Amino acid sequence: MRIKSWSITDVGLKRDHNEDSHFRDDDLMLYVVADGMGGHAAGETASRTAIETISKEVEALEDGLDGMDASQVSGGADDPVQKVISKAIQRASKAILDLVSRNPNLHGMGTTVSALLFLNDHASYGHVGDSRIYRIRNGNIQQISTDHSLVQEQVDAGIITQEEAEKSKFKNIITRSVGFESHVEVDTAYVPVQIGDRFLLCSDGLTNNVRDDEIVRITETEPAERALEALIQLTNQRGGDDNSTIVFVEVIEGPEEEILPSDLFDSTISNTVMQSEETNLSDSKIEGEAYPDVQEAPPPLPQPDLDEAEKNGNNADIFLEEADDLPLPENFEDKALSVEAETTLEVFTPRPGKPGDDPPPLPTIQPAEKKDEGGEGAS
Repeated sequence: MRIKSWSITDVGLKRDHNEDSHFRDDDLMLYVVADGMGGHAAGETASRTAIETISKEVEALEDGLDGMDASQVSGGADDPVQKVISKAIQRASKAILDLVSRNPNLHGMGTTVSALLFLNDHASYGHVGDSRIYRIRNGNIQQISTDHSLVQEQVDAGIITQEEAEKSKFKNIITRSVGFESHVEVDTAYVPVQIGDRFLLCSDGLTNNVRDDEIVRITETEPAERALEALIQLTNQRGGDDNSTIVFVEVIEGPEEEILPSDLFDSTISNTVMQSEETNLSDSKIEGEAYPDVQEAPPPLPQPDLDEAEKNGNNADIFLEEADDLPLPENFEDKALSVEAETTLEVFTPRPGKPGDDPPPLPTIQPAEKKDEGGEGAS
């Protein structure tokens, strides 16, 4: 079994900066997506700090992981691989808090984290927030992570339906985040893997606008790179309200060898927005370069504020330490979709047609023109 991966990140149509970061390494077999929050430089700093900390923690334990066999991976609470992931995410939370302690103006910054680590014939994941991890197998897609969001809690409690949650004005409020607390509860789980499985990790910029069935349809019918470009184009056609990041992983048969295209490296740590090669994805890129060291703390930033978000139209994720603190009208349970939320953000764009209609056609992808080997590009 060997692993092949691709990734893409896009700033969207309504932001001037990208607060997402991601990591992928086919040798380490580690894949991570982080969606930062807290305002411009703070969100970028939080997500990048998490990515760098997690990748370094896992890499430091790589020899121990390589020495494990299938009998040592239980899939239970004592699973050593899950412990590695959980510990790495805890360290990331502490690293973010350390930055805040040195610069109080960064107070309020944090990030989601969705991490996937392969070992032998299984994968283990760690997850905090509302970024997502999907497994695609035999034409079926399954979300294997659970959103830590206010609307997901409302769905679980039977207050609203899943369909109502997708249109809710509260959908950007998350209830768990990395970097807000010294100890964060990390969801971990064991996932059996077989040849042909594909995994997709993404920030909510994608899933706010693209349905699960559309994700599987596009990834089943297009080569990986073109599929990622098509997904980004589709979310931008439906508003492009947020940054969108996708890491796509395929489990294939055969011995480990150099398998990535010439314009992609084995590993990526990035949240930089760069211009792609002559495509109409003006602020997106297929990732391939290593991100430089964490920069010095950015200048003072305002703390996240729901009223400010409403005034500025900023649809960044908002962390809510206690969901009960959100003021809701008395008839909220009966009219969950008609209330005026603290932040009236239009993230969801209704699809054309009626429920049950065929999905809209896929966007036409214009292939990128290859640059000269010596040219300077996004790879």
